[in-house]
Amino acid sequence: MGSGHATRHGDDPRIKLLFDQNVSRSLTWRLADLCPDATHVAFLSMLSTPDERIRAYARTNGSIVVTKDRDFAERRDEDGTPPKVIWLRTQNCTTAVVEATLRRHWQDIEAFAASENVSILMLY
Repeated sequence: MGSGHATRHGDDPRIKLLFDQNVSRSLTWRLADLCPDATHVAFLSMLSTPDERIRAYARTNGSIVVTKDRDFAERRDEDGTPPKVIWLRTQNCTTAVVEATLRRHWQDIEAFAASENVSILMLY
């Protein structure tokens, strides 16, 4: 899927996206040029896993959760250290639209991943 969008930061191992169950698992390979370490909860046998366990996995593995789930994005863990969350506000749309949104905002995502002060990024 060579789109010419890869940057020298595209292979940065600091950015690991973890797609929630409400986001297409095909995004892992559709965005592999930007984020080769992306995975989906389905590939981790976590489709029916409670959000708390997904959040714990993300926190432990340094992953940024990508979700359309409002509750997931707005929840704060009791210990005060939530994993970073990209909250897709794209409503019901095709996977191609979600992919285009993530590509369009890739520089924002890189800055978000590097930030120590921001834990939620909303994308429209």
